[in-house]
Amino acid sequence: MMEAPRAWEGWSRGALWVLCDYPVLTMGRRLVARTMGWVVIQYHPVTGPTEDHELHHVKQCMLWGPFIIIAYPLASLWAYLKGGDAYSDNWFEKAARRAAGQEV
Repeated sequence: MMEAPRAWEGWSRGALWVLCDYPVLTMGRRLVARTMGWVVIQYHPVTGPTEDHELHHVKQCMLWGPFIIIAYPLASLWAYLKGGDAYSDNWFEKAARRAAGQEV
């Protein structure tokens, strides 16, 4: 029988942080964390600029509300159609990297 992944939950800086100890791949990349509304799912503990990056996504979710569900994939499609990368050239990702002081 497969063991359920462990999770840690706690509030920090206005978001609920959940730690899941199993790897997840998306768009061919290993995820560090994923933000859904005000919940940040971490696949290993994040701190510093990565934490700031995810918290900016929390702000984006609060600003865009339910429209983020449509807007984020459309931003990925737009970046791809312009010849860019669907993830790193996505407007939401660029804004989060800029807010966290990461390379854009």
